Amino acid sequence: MSLLPFLFPAAKLDIDGLYVKVFHLSGWCLREVPRSDAFLVFSDSTGWMGHGTSKYIKDKSDYRLDDHIREHAPIPPGKAVAFPVKRIPARNLIVTNIFDEQKLTNLDQFQTAFGAALKKNHRLDGWSITLIDPTDDLNYQEMRMAPERVACVIIDSMLRNRKWLTKANIIATNKTSVDAYRAIFDRMREDQWKYVRYAGEPDPGLDY
Repeated sequence: MSLLPFLFPAAKLDIDGLYVKVFHLSGWCLREVPRSDAFLVFSDSTGWMGHGTSKYIKDKSDYRLDDHIREHAPIPPGKAVAFPVKRIPARNLIVTNIFDEQKLTNLDQFQTAFGAALKKNHRLDGWSITLIDPTDDLNYQEMRMAPERVACVIIDSMLRNRKWLTKANIIATNKTSVDAYRAIFDRMREDQWKYVRYAGEPDPGLDY
């Protein structure tokens, strides 16, 4: 039995095959979230984890993990690599490159990389993930994406990949991001019929 106190989610969603929990806490507390099959890291081709949300994961994870990641670099655009881990609440760490060759990203590029990470997790018999909301990383030095937009992209990416995903934990390090997820979840509950899955058809994404 776990000796950790139960952590209540700040927001949650259960909609046609996908269960998402949002936890409001510092990245340094990532070990407190429920265990999942994989912890996702959004990176570039180098897989470097020396700053932003990835540094939280590196510092709390296995010794010399970043050395193992560099051995697999460069990570091609839109591709993902996986590493077994023991010191964070997941079986594997999956690093996915969300940038193109010019180190730029957009919605299509991000969702391709997100999908690659989920497929990699599925090949490792995984159905659940944990990630840290990337708002702060995407807005490093200058504002590029509002927290509401980032939350929409994350949830849309999950919805469109439900064939590979059933549960997700999101760590949101600031209240603005938590509120963004809450607003999305409230809107989705009002229009649940839009997100029903039908056999033989693509998984419907977020209507935003």
